[in-house]
This record gives sequence, C-alpha cells and structure tokens, in this order.
Amino acid sequence: VKVKKMFAMIFFLLFAAINAVSALLIQDFSQLALDSNGHLEDNWLLANNGCGKLSQLEERTTAHMDDILAREKYGFDGVGCFAVCLDLGLPVTHLSHVIPEHTYRQSESNQTIEEWAFNTCQKVEVGFISYNENPAIVYWINNGQRVKIADLLRSEFHTFWTTTFLGHRFQIVDKVTEKILGQYKAMHNAFYHIGDAGSFIGADIGDEERGVKDLFRREYARSKMVTRTFTEFGFQKGRLPEDVWGSIQTYYYNNRNNYCREEYENKGLTVNWYEVDPKFLGMPWGLKGYWQRRLQKVVERWIGGNIEIEKSDIYGMRRYEDGARLLMHTDRETTHAVSLIVNVAQGGVRSPWNVEIYDHAYRLHEIEMQPGDIVYYESARCLHGRMAPLDGGYYVNFFTHYRPIGDPQWYKRPNPEGTPEPIINITGLEVPTLSKYNHVAKSENDLFDFWKMVGAQRKLNTARSDL
Repeated sequence: VKVKKMFAMIFFLLFAAINAVSALLIQDFSQLALDSNGHLEDNWLLANNGCGKLSQLEERTTAHMDDILAREKYGFDGVGCFAVCLDLGLPVTHLSHVIPEHTYRQSESNQTIEEWAFNTCQKVEVGFISYNENPAIVYWINNGQRVKIADLLRSEFHTFWTTTFLGHRFQIVDKVTEKILGQYKAMHNAFYHIGDAGSFIGADIGDEERGVKDLFRREYARSKMVTRTFTEFGFQKGRLPEDVWGSIQTYYYNNRNNYCREEYENKGLTVNWYEVDPKFLGMPWGLKGYWQRRLQKVVERWIGGNIEIEKSDIYGMRRYEDGARLLMHTDRETTHAVSLIVNVAQGGVRSPWNVEIYDHAYRLHEIEMQPGDIVYYESARCLHGRMAPLDGGYYVNFFTHYRPIGDPQWYKRPNPEGTPEPIINITGLEVPTLSKYNHVAKSENDLFDFWKMVGAQRKLNTARSDL
C-alpha cells in the first residue's frame, strides 16, 4: 500500500511540475502513427481547445483535437473541455470506439482533466509469473534505486500483479544468485513470464480411453443434475460491444507474444495437455473485472432482462494450438449458470474450429466463431467442448461466468414463472446450428462414440494431406 501511494505521489508531482506546452492539432485519425498491423504506435491524449494548454504526460503524447473530429467520432456536444485517451496497441478500426471511462467531459465530471488523466489514462497493471528455479524479487526502480514490492515464487498460483503508471520501471532478480532475470518498463497493461514452464507432451496418462469414458460418465450425470434453465436452446451466438472489443484487442495485441504454458497437468483430461501444450495469457485483475462487469449486461439481456445475476468467475486468455481439443464437459454448478465464450484471436486455422454444444434435448450444435464473436451458453447445464481437434494454427479464447445473485444452489431450483420452455421438438423449425453429424447424446456412451469418430476422421484427413 505504501509503495502504491509513493507511485501516486511521485507521478502527480512530476505531472504538476512539468510546464504546460502547446500541443499538436489532430484533425484526422490519419495523423496518428500506426504500426505495420494497423495498431497505434503510441499512447495518446486528445483534447479539444476548450481544455486549454495541455501538460506533458509520461509515455503519452498529448495533442489538441479538432472539434469537428470530436463531434463526428465521439459525439462531443461542443460544450467545455472534452478529451479521450487512446492506448498504444488500439486497432485503427476502433479509434472511435473508446470505453466510457477513457472519455472526459468537463460538464459531467467532478475532476479536472489533469486529475482524470492521472487517475484513468496513466494507470496500468503489470503482472509477472515465474518459472525460475529459485524465488525471485520484484523491484520498482525509483530514481535508479531499487524498491522491493513483492517476492515472486514459482508457478501460476503465485502470479503477481501490481497497479502502476506509464513509464515506471521494474526489475526481477533471483533471490539466491542476485542475477537480474528481467527488466521492464510499463508502456501498457502487460503480462510477463520469467523462465519456461516446460512441456508435458508425451506424459504417461495411463489408459486414455478409460479416462475419457470416466470423464463423460461424470459430465453427463452432472448435466442431468441441473434442473433450472434460462433459454429455449441453452446457447446463442452474439457479438461484443465495440468499445469492449477494442479494449480486449488492445490488451491481447500488446501481449500476444507473452503467453506461457498453462499448468493443466493436474486438472484431468478435458484438455489434451499430454498431446499439445495449452498456453495462457494472464489478464489483469482490474481490466478483466471491467470486461466482466460490462459483459454481465449483455448476458442479462440474453436471459430476458428480468433475472439478477452476479459475477462468479473469469478465465483466460487460453491459447489452443494445432491438434488441441476440448472434451465435452459441463462447468461448476454453483458458479457457472450463464456464461460467455469470447473469441479473441485466431490464425493459420485450416478449417473452422466450431464450438460444439448440446442443447436441452441433447442435440449437438456447432457454432463457428470469428474474433470478437461471443457465444452465450448455460455452461453447467449444456455439455460443450470442441471434440474435433484444431486443424492448424492457433485459437485464443477467454471465458466469463455468472449465476443468479446470492444463490449457489440455483441449479437445484425449478424454473421461475415466465422462463422460456426448452425446445424439445424442432419439427418444422429452421435451426442452422444443428451439427452436420445429426448427433444426439442419449447417454455418456454416445459422447464416447462421437469422440472416437471425430478423432479417427482427423487422422484420416491428416493422412490424406500427407499424400
């Protein structure tokens, strides 16, 4: 706490001490430098002339913004001081889709523009995970001097996150050898790994078929335990709000090379970690909490808008690679009532890697996703997975979960009055998501047979492509 207060004090003094300077005038987004992938190369603060002279910010370029640009792109009403902060890595497609917290309207705020910029634009979260042999120490570098802020122990469980400010520097030092393991400068929300988590490809898992049969038996039974439903089919495809999608893209883009192996080896066979290393990219506590709060609103609308839900879990970002698969399963009953799959990125995929979901009548559906797509699903009730292995490249998702507020026993309840009846008979209905396999899981044995079939099909396709 003392270190965070020190961060804030030093930054504010620097902010106040630097003389105000005349700013550039931005009349068109083409004046903002982009990298070769169409993402911002710098952090920006754009403000209209009503804000007066702009002070310099650490690692953020300040510029005046033409009132016409402010009106056309951000809905500025022409009254008083108006500003937006645009973060490094934001895609050019989303320069005008800024989360509300990154927009300043003097007429609606009790802060000065300087206070808003300090409290909102300049704060970032930085996380570290260590796979170093020895414990490590996280230091903040203050005027060339080390200030210890945390011990960093090995493994995902001991990941350390801190809230800091743009331009602040950190060192990770081996506690035993005193070797510097890494040096970092906060330029954006970031996740870093120190060392290598290794690989479990080829690990001995015993009798795979027996393990898979046991898993399907458990998961099918768990699905049957859930008596409450929320929607007619139990799932639906949707799209992220554009400002949230811009925020997610920015974080992923800035950290897309910082993923590490997920520690899945003690979590069962749902993910084939013994064949393909699952990877993950940690998400900052504050940022993922914001995404989860925003997405809660779209989930509430999906289930009718009259059921109060609360956040229960969020996980990811998980990166699947060529050959990865996800066996049919259900999620935790007490916490995962209604959920979202968010597709963040994919590349090099030779054929669509559809998410597979069984509806309330245990009919199989397949939904193709593109980056920015979401799939709503009743994740404790509806069996879901990706039994067909990923065909090439990579695929990145994260998952967010909710339940009826204050009710961990929700899954034992009968449906409240007004709940849509599950659609059991689809005769005469057009259901475009129905799987090409026309598969119905009448028991756990049907799940096992389907797994065997798609696995054999993948091997056949691979053999043909090798000819």
